[in-house]
Amino acid sequence: MINTDRISGIVLLALSVLVWREAGEYGKLAALFPRVVISIIAFLSLALIFKSFVMPERRYFFHEVKVKYIVFTILIAVGWIALIPFLGFITTSVIFFTILVIILSEKKTPKMAAQSIVIVIVMVCLFYLLFHKVLLVPLPTGIFI
Repeated sequence: MINTDRISGIVLLALSVLVWREAGEYGKLAALFPRVVISIIAFLSLALIFKSFVMPERRYFFHEVKVKYIVFTILIAVGWIALIPFLGFITTSVIFFTILVIILSEKKTPKMAAQSIVIVIVMVCLFYLLFHKVLLVPLPTGIFI
């Protein structure tokens, strides 16, 4: 058994440093959003590292994780990336994220599926509006939107 909080905190902090440096190559406005997100992740990583010393928990790494869900999520991500240029950002995101949410959810009822579809559509549209209209970041378009 290992202290997974400490390992996770250190890995996320290291990734934050790498991504922060990478974002420095963007323009000032283009680097703003990634750096805000990176700052939040770095702060939470530091909090997790601190917690790992104050209240250490030892667990088995990936003990309760179902490998089939990890493989499924990776396949969905690869499919999403592959189809974005053809179907467009909004269409591909709604299709793939809805499938992902429904498959990974514990309750699989028609009501939950309908709620998931609505939430995914709203989130994807908000993401699109934020990046495309506010931050002026072009998102891929395809046959559809």
